[in-house]
Amino acid sequence: MTILITGGAGFIGSNLAEKLLRANQTVIAVDNLITGSFENIRDLLAKYPNFKFFKLDVTSQEFSAGFQPGKIKLDRIYHLACPTGVLNCLRLSEEMIDTCSFGSKRVLSLARDHHCPIVVTSTAEVYGDPEIFPQVESYNGNVSTTGERSSYEEGKRFSEAMVAMFVRKYKVKAKIARVFNAYGPRMSAHDMRVHAQFINRALKNQPLSVFGSGRQTRTFCYITDTLDGLIKIMDKGKQGEIYNLGSNQPTTINELAKTVIKLANSKSKIKHRPHKITDHKHRLPAIKKLKALGWQRRVELAQGTLKMIAYVKSSN
Repeated sequence: MTILITGGAGFIGSNLAEKLLRANQTVIAVDNLITGSFENIRDLLAKYPNFKFFKLDVTSQEFSAGFQPGKIKLDRIYHLACPTGVLNCLRLSEEMIDTCSFGSKRVLSLARDHHCPIVVTSTAEVYGDPEIFPQVESYNGNVSTTGERSSYEEGKRFSEAMVAMFVRKYKVKAKIARVFNAYGPRMSAHDMRVHAQFINRALKNQPLSVFGSGRQTRTFCYITDTLDGLIKIMDKGKQGEIYNLGSNQPTTINELAKTVIKLANSKSKIKHRPHKITDHKHRLPAIKKLKALGWQRRVELAQGTLKMIAYVKSSN
């Protein structure tokens, strides 16, 4: 089986590639390396002859032309490509919009032309600053179309609309995974995602920057559980359906900071700072639909954080 992963040099994409390669699948990763890293896949290229990487932008004609039927046969597609990170909502806003629109259309067109199933990753950000808890997949969210985060939030919502159109018009076997905060090895500290930022600073005994009060809550899902969810959605998810993918155990950012300091045996202190971009107060996914596919979270927050600390130590 030949599987295409867009965003394949990113945090989730590179881990997904490794999991599929270990299952003896042929994997092709595509990434323009704006937020992904070649270091994430360097060892995979050396270890697995059935792994290929192409530095391509999914918004380009070159990407579409390179994967047309007749040149290659794709059996499955995971569409993960999109710049991530809250601060990148400003710095890479145009790239986010382009990837979610032009890029998603090109990738979905490939799924149509190859008659293969596709999982398109969306995000908890489509719920905006939610007013109902937990957030069920049918909830349309509380989102600003022009706010500082709108390039990512509205971009992903448009990407979901694109999926729905391809399902209705072309009968593409597409499913949507709305990913809530995933964490684990290969997560970049450069885009300021909270787990990576906290662990890197704690290991240096530097202050942990908590934006705002720190009472805002998120849920954190370790990468192995996230990958299991993506594969469950691919294998068992229904055409056109949306599935929340994440932990349903809320944690405040203050609690996460204290957990990291304790588990890293760090001398770091927590330093509260004004947020550089509009923040959302709380997030909590309803995961009944995903559990019905046979998924369950196996890695608790403390256990996963310890694993990530060990990885960062070994990498340094």
